Amino acid sequence: MDYFIYYLEGEHPDIAIVEADSVETAIQQLKKFYRNVSPDLVKKIDCHRDGYADGIMIISEY
Repeated sequence: MDYFIYYLEGEHPDIAIVEADSVETAIQQLKKFYRNVSPDLVKKIDCHRDGYADGIMIISEY
């Protein structure tokens, strides 16, 4: 399974990560909890990068 991130900007942003087999499935899962889910707000992410410790999810690089 892959990981997908949902991010909606704002003063109090909505951020969620979901495990799913496709972006369409991820969107359906996220729509159970969020109203404004659309394909442009959900992106596949690689949380298990080579060289990082097991058990940690790296979402972005600095």
